[in-house]
Amino acid sequence: MENANGTSWTEFLLVGLVHLKTPTVFFAIVLFMAFIALLGNSLLLFLIQIDSTLHTPMYFFLSQLSCMDIGQIFIVVPKMSVSFLTQRLAISLSGCVAQIFLTLTMGSSECLVLAVMSYDRYVAICRPLQYPVLMRRTICIIMTVGIWSSSSLIILVIAIYVQSLPYCGSNVIDHFVCEFPALLKLSCTDTSAFEKVIYLDNVVSSLCKF
Repeated sequence: MENANGTSWTEFLLVGLVHLKTPTVFFAIVLFMAFIALLGNSLLLFLIQIDSTLHTPMYFFLSQLSCMDIGQIFIVVPKMSVSFLTQRLAISLSGCVAQIFLTLTMGSSECLVLAVMSYDRYVAICRPLQYPVLMRRTICIIMTVGIWSSSSLIILVIAIYVQSLPYCGSNVIDHFVCEFPALLKLSCTDTSAFEKVIYLDNVVSSLCKF
């Protein structure tokens, strides 16, 4: 917490739902959508698991997307639900950074999986005779490990940087989930250089996906 000697904040307030005119309706809609998303992705994972005809690279990567979607829901919705029901809006700096790390890792991994799925369709259409070799199970697993590890390492750098920043201004985040840009605005140091590096990294990552 901040005090007279300028100590950095170690706790933040997520007030995204407080300003809503009908927070109960919004909360109910979010829970309903989360339930539908969990049900749909769980059924998809179940079908892919039990149906041997779906044990192909395309459905393997589709199951990865489902796992990422489920992960995103469990990262965001439980904390938001607790904050809404108990009116305890506080979240620690470590918890906020962990939420940022997990959400960004999932989001970055989803983009990479979509790129790999595009490659899978390209090989299937343009090189059908080589498809069983180029997209065999071992290759798919290696690509999946590469997706998760590369995304995690890149986002880990961001998380460590955000964790090390001093926060001596406001501790109010006008969202119901911790977001990287919102947290940077609360820092009492100049983060413009780091923001430019992140922007350049996003551009390079997008080009690499293409």
